[in-house]
Amino acid sequence: MHSGFVSLRSALPMNIKARFPSFKVWSRAQADIDRVISIWTDCHERHGGP
Repeated sequence: MHSGFVSLRSALPMNIKARFPSFKVWSRAQADIDRVISIWTDCHERHGGP
């Protein structure tokens, strides 16, 4: 992952098997999540994604 998403990597380390039903995402991590979604959306629109 790009090193620019520091808050996202700190708040949400990858653990596919873990379940945290009442987990709350930090506001700074949410900003990184929103940015990733924006990048993917832009790529899909420009290049005819799924």
